[in-house]
Amino acid sequence: MSHTKGPWRAEKFCVWSDEKYVAATQTGINSDEQQANAKLIAAAPELLEALKALISEHQDNPEHWFPARLIPIINKAEAAIAKAEETP
Repeated sequence: MSHTKGPWRAEKFCVWSDEKYVAATQTGINSDEQQANAKLIAAAPELLEALKALISEHQDNPEHWFPARLIPIINKAEAAIAKAEETP
């Protein structure tokens, strides 16, 4: 499974890629919240890419010392990637 190629952009309450419509935010909530949701959705491809880069750096450079306090954050990043890429 793959998502629509980014970058995505938020336009009011909808999210678009250069290619097509991607998503709309939930109706029945105030417009500020809808716009904030659309911006978050539009950032999703870049957020996923950043998390993958973080995990790759962690896995590819075991000689790097990562503070123990970062391990829970890395675990959350791995879980977020898995959630984004799980097959329905």
